[in-house]
This record gives sequence, C-alpha cells and structure tokens, in this order.
Amino acid sequence: RLLFAEARKHAPSVIFFDEIDALCPARRAGARDDDVHAQMCASVVTTLLALMDGVDTGEEGGRVVVLAATNRPDSLDAALRRPGRFDTEVYFDLPGEAQRLAILEARTNAWPAASRPDASLLRCVARETRGYAGADLAALLADVVKRGLQRATKEVSLTAASAGGDAPPPIKDVPLQSVDWEEALQNAPPPAAFRSQAGGATLACRHVVECAAPLPSPSPLAPVLQEALAQFRWDTPVCAQSAEIAHTPACRLLLWGDGEKGQTAVAAAVLHAASLRGDTSALSCSFARLVDVGYGNAAHGAASVASALVARSADVRILHLPDVHIYCDGDSDDDDASAAWHALAEALASASAASSSGGAVHVIATSAVAPASLPKCVRDVFTVMQTCSDAM
Repeated sequence: RLLFAEARKHAPSVIFFDEIDALCPARRAGARDDDVHAQMCASVVTTLLALMDGVDTGEEGGRVVVLAATNRPDSLDAALRRPGRFDTEVYFDLPGEAQRLAILEARTNAWPAASRPDASLLRCVARETRGYAGADLAALLADVVKRGLQRATKEVSLTAASAGGDAPPPIKDVPLQSVDWEEALQNAPPPAAFRSQAGGATLACRHVVECAAPLPSPSPLAPVLQEALAQFRWDTPVCAQSAEIAHTPACRLLLWGDGEKGQTAVAAAVLHAASLRGDTSALSCSFARLVDVGYGNAAHGAASVASALVARSADVRILHLPDVHIYCDGDSDDDDASAAWHALAEALASASAASSSGGAVHVIATSAVAPASLPKCVRDVFTVMQTCSDAM
C-alpha cells in the first residue's frame, strides 16, 4: 500500500515487480486455516488486486504504470491477468543465434585485450549454445574466466617455484585460450529451458539425431522418434536452413500408447529437435492450462492460446497438446472439454487457411488411449497417428 501511495504521490511513475510469481502465486482452494504461508500469499494477492483496480481511477489515472516480469506465468494467480490488471502480456522467446552473438559481444566487449575472444570464436560459441538464455550465457562466460584464471595461476605458481621465488607475482591479465572455452562448453549444464523436459532428463544439444537423449540408450523407441522427426522433415542435419521447413504443410502428429509407453519422452525429443532448427516458437498447453488461461472457461482459453501462437512471428510454430484423451467426450457439446477441443480445432483450421502469409502451425500431441477410442472430432485434427506401444 505504501508503494502505490508513493507512486501516486510522485506520478507519473512506474512500479516494477520482478519475479512476480514469487509474490503472487495462484491461491489454493481449500487451504487450511493453519497454513500460514498460503494465507499470507492470499492476503498479498488480494491487496495487490485491490490496489491495481484503483490505478486507473482518480486524477492520477494513467499516470501510474505497473509492470511485472516472470519466467513462470502459469503459476501466477489467474485474477492478475484479467482486464484492468495485467491486461497486456509481452512474450520474450529464447534468443536465436544472432541474439546470442549480440549478448556474447556485449558481455565480452569490456574484457582486457588479452582475454577478449575474436569474432570467429564468438560466432562458434553462439552456434553451439542453442536454447541458452542470457543467464545461461553469463554463467558460461563466468566459467570460461574461472578456468582461465585457474590455469594461469597454476602456470605462474609453477614458474615461480622453478625459479626459487618466495611468492608468485600478481596476475595482471589472463589470456584465455581455446581450451578454456572448450572445457566450459563441454561441462556446461543443460540450459534452463531444457531442464524440465522429459522429467528433467538431460538433453544434449549436438544434432537432431541425438535428440533421443531423453530415451534409454539403446532405446526401442528410437525408430519411433526417427519416424516422428521424418514427419516434420526434422531428420536432416541441423545445418539445413530453417526455411526448408518453415513453409511446409502443417503436420499434426498424434503419439499414442496403451497407457504410458514412452510417447511423452518422444514428444519431448521432437520438441527438442524443433528447438535446434532456428527460428522456432513452441507452446505446450495442457487442459488445465486452457482452464487457467480462460479464467475457468477452457473454450475461451483454447481460443486465446491458439491465437497467441498464430500471432508469434517465428518461422516454425508448434502447439504441444499432452494427454488429448482428456477430450474423450468430445462428440458431445455439453462439457467444457468438448467445447475447448472444438475451439482449438477451429483456431487450427483458421491458422491453416492463413499459413500462406507465414509458417504453418504444427501440432504434437500425446494420448494414453488408442485413436479408435478417441472421438472423431479429435482424430480428424491429426494427419499422422503413430503408436509407441509396439516399440516397448
């Protein structure tokens, strides 16, 4: 309350909340009275909602701007994203190769001349760090410097010892070598964007064929993965231009198994392959996510999600739909799941009609039941249905 009062007093002003998901997580229904943390979070959310409702009123209306940033929009309380609060959302995708190169150049520009990498080395690093965010690149550079400093310290100490000196001279400059960069790249953890895929399995960013990393090796699912990649024309080397697949007809792939037969891991691997192909934007959307985005109405959420994906400027746009068997009652229009599926299907049909002006919207979906058990309106969306059951 004091923050908003101060902002109104000094208007025009801007209030910025960083990592707002930590401040305003989704309120839990049925939280116990003795759950102090849940009650405190609910109180903070309620107070912030009331304060934001009053930002556009009174003489200072429009002169106080509220901004927020988060890496976890799904964990925000849904009421914060309704009109009148945070009603404008801006999505920042992972940087492409050109953006990664610009980040590396900006961070190394102030390095001493002896340590500063040349342009060809930076281009190579930018090419090898697909999926890295700015924070991942910063950590990589810090590791490079640390390895260079450790190597230089060891060399100076050995030189001083061989000369019989009491103490090594101070190190003024650390000339970084290619071995420092190579070791840092080889030992770098997976980028944060990939750590949650396939149950946290490590995904190696080498080439498309190796995106079977989430699967056991050797894996009976490897042929399934290769066939899935071929459906999207992503089984060619990574060096192929993304334009080769940017304007191919939309592929809508359903991976199914009788229960969990590895289709989730295959879908994660296919999505990972897509992330290596250049200008790609992927959106994973479960039924629960549709309900959340639609503020309780899954059909509205489906239309909103599909529209957001179509509006993205990437050459290759992918919609990931896990567990489509949830829509098993889709032959009737009575339930929310059916309405949500029909809204998704209509949005995808519209995207296909407009694909001449941009990249097609591809679909990757998983199901724990056979296609024959799915309603016709669900089956009709997919152009390819691939089983994982026979591979296990």
